[in-house]
Amino acid sequence: MKLRSLLVDYGVLSGPFLAIQALQRSLLVEADGVLGPETIAALLVWPPAEVVNRVVAERLKMIGRILSKYPSQVKFAAGWINRACEWLS
Repeated sequence: MKLRSLLVDYGVLSGPFLAIQALQRSLLVEADGVLGPETIAALLVWPPAEVVNRVVAERLKMIGRILSKYPSQVKFAAGWINRACEWLS
């Protein structure tokens, strides 16, 4: 349930395609942005809490890329990071 809520939150903020790609990178499967059988099968193997933490790590990496590319957005960094870290298990 926590993973589902995290992915909805991620999808609302960044779009479902990026949320699914983050999940797929976390599961070490091809990050094509499509929630298909390979992604679902991988979800059944990993412990849910670990998947949540790995998706949060992907989100933090994305925040880092945004801040590197757009330094003017640093004023939002603390809020983005706090929101991402609220999901950690």
